[in-house]
Amino acid sequence: MNEKEKKTNFFEQIKEKFMADKKVVILIVCGILGMLALLLTESPKESNEPQTQQESGTATNFSQYEAGLTTKITALLSSVSGAGNVRVLLTLESYEEYVYAQDEEYFENKSTENSNIEQKKSYIVIDNDKLGGKGGMLVKVITPRVRGVAVVCDGGGSAVVRQQMTAILCSALDIGASKVHIAS
Repeated sequence: MNEKEKKTNFFEQIKEKFMADKKVVILIVCGILGMLALLLTESPKESNEPQTQQESGTATNFSQYEAGLTTKITALLSSVSGAGNVRVLLTLESYEEYVYAQDEEYFENKSTENSNIEQKKSYIVIDNDKLGGKGGMLVKVITPRVRGVAVVCDGGGSAVVRQQMTAILCSALDIGASKVHIAS
């Protein structure tokens, strides 16, 4: 007997043994169907998805915020008489900050002459089915503060244009004049 015939003969023997007992066949078929059902109905871990979406969403929101602010400032500075072509670079301090609701308890010790104040904070946790888990109750989102602004424009050589642009940037962005640089 050659190698191929031995393999065929071996598989035929196994087939005959399994077919002889119908219970074994039914168990094997049910097992295979059960495994397929588990594979088809299994969903990815829901608890990891929202975090990934939130992290990437934060980076996207940050980029969108920065691009939108740059566009608005560029349009505003372009309207200054004598400014000409304007290019703006903004530097932001950080990403958005999220402030969550907190329970606060204060304990005061009046037994001594100098009173000691102890503070205990705990976050309010809520169930959020959409995120697939628990999370804090978001109270507000603090947008990033502008660290500095660099402006390059055709009229940057004029003291009047620089003064007007600096005043606009300081009042619009709530920053000091030392954080603004204008060049031609």
